Amino acid sequence: MPLPPMEGDPATFMGVLYSTGYLSVIKVLEIVLGITLLIPRFKKLSLIILTSIVINIILFELLMVGSPGIGLLLVALTCFSFYSDRKEYIKLIK
Repeated sequence: MPLPPMEGDPATFMGVLYSTGYLSVIKVLEIVLGITLLIPRFKKLSLIILTSIVINIILFELLMVGSPGIGLLLVALTCFSFYSDRKEYIKLIK
């Protein structure tokens, strides 16, 4: 999916992330964790790790771009996933 052209601070920030290889690591993590979400044994751990990536996406959209995008959908899906298994996650807190 092609990205729209960026300007200013978001473009500089993304340029740094691309040049360091950081986004390659994040892409691999997203793919691996997305696959492990389908395995019941690893679902909780995968969702917890993916949540940190989702938070970074929404923060980038709100703080750098200035308007939410796909991050809102990701936050909603993450919240729904946590809510659907809330009894299991409450056990982790206690």
